[in-house]
Amino acid sequence: SIGGPDFLDQPFVDKVWELTANNIILVSAIGNDGPLYGTLNNPADQMDVIGVGGIDFENRIAPFSSRGMTTWELPGGYGRLKPDLVAYGSNVRASGMHGGCKTLSGTSVSSPVVTGALALLTSAVERDKVNPASLKQVLIESANKIPVANMFEQGHGKLDLLHAYQLLSSYKPHVSLSPSYLDTTECPYMWPYCEQPLFYTSIPLTVNVTVLNGMGVLGQFVKKPVWQPVSTENGDKLDVSISYSTRLWPWSGWMAVRVRVSKPVEEEIVVRGQISATITSSSDKHSTDTTMDTLTT
Repeated sequence: SIGGPDFLDQPFVDKVWELTANNIILVSAIGNDGPLYGTLNNPADQMDVIGVGGIDFENRIAPFSSRGMTTWELPGGYGRLKPDLVAYGSNVRASGMHGGCKTLSGTSVSSPVVTGALALLTSAVERDKVNPASLKQVLIESANKIPVANMFEQGHGKLDLLHAYQLLSSYKPHVSLSPSYLDTTECPYMWPYCEQPLFYTSIPLTVNVTVLNGMGVLGQFVKKPVWQPVSTENGDKLDVSISYSTRLWPWSGWMAVRVRVSKPVEEEIVVRGQISATITSSSDKHSTDTTMDTLTT
């Protein structure tokens, strides 16, 4: 639960990077400043940290749970998806200091729930499957979406320990994205993107994506990511530009995607395409052994 709103505290940020670079998994409460957006705390807002929001026992986002998006990138860029997932944090019964039980609420309750889940996961698999990126990947890929909440309220959804164990048991090091896709027809989850008009001459839609590198602490793009339109599904109607971090460290980086309509369209249409990129990685900066993965999203 340590942290606060000041992500400009560079010495603290550097120490967090140092910890995760040395294979220490950090889980952090997203904060209790909801329901306003952009109220999440550091270090939960960092790419290499698992940021946890809170829900009640009826699977509703707790009003106090802080919301994304991240604010590091503002005003020069667009914020990233956070929290990463949510867990029970409202009226949770716990042991009292003087015996008996008491009721606790807050994302500082949710984050220990996830920490306990990670302890169970890491005790049940081979050590070589465990690193800050691999655990974050299985948590977000296994999470269950809450139907009435958007992505900046719930992240990837509610913790699912059993599904996470199944993914981690068969885990192979790879690169993934958060979010892994963009679907502007999927409301309310994809809010605000699903409500931003996208037409010829409109402001481009911008999405800042987190790149998670489960292959190693240090990685880089082999070449620039490529937009691959599906021509049979109007893919040629979009102009997609991509910028990205020059290196992925520790365990993560970013990819900014800007989408605009490239030619006039007389009626509402659905457009499909995918982005492909190849990442090379090493276990640390002194290693000569590298691995490679190609992601398509």
